[in-house]
Amino acid sequence: MADLRIIVDHVKLEYTGVFDSKAFFKLLGSWFVERGIEKKEVKSFEQNLADGKYIEHEIEYWKKISDYNRFIYKMRALFSGMKKVDVIQDGKKVQMNQGKVILYFDGYLEHDYNNR
Repeated sequence: MADLRIIVDHVKLEYTGVFDSKAFFKLLGSWFVERGIEKKEVKSFEQNLADGKYIEHEIEYWKKISDYNRFIYKMRALFSGMKKVDVIQDGKKVQMNQGKVILYFDGYLEHDYNNR
């Protein structure tokens, strides 16, 4: 039976302001790919509300350490009140997002994940 040990327990990052969600996920994806970490999208939810979009993403990343151990990283991203705004960046007009972002990170070490 697999044994799951918590390494990072529900670390929370919060931000309110202007951001680029596509660039964030692209950066995050390339960072994990460079390190040989695999990905699985657990949940992707989007809802249009009166005060803006509400988006929820839950992504699970993992990397095998040996035949019996692997690291698991879970990230849950919540975007609320998200609206598109025009911003001047480096002298060019760029369309970005504005709203509130909450990120939750969890990290686990899983032993004997194949039940050997």
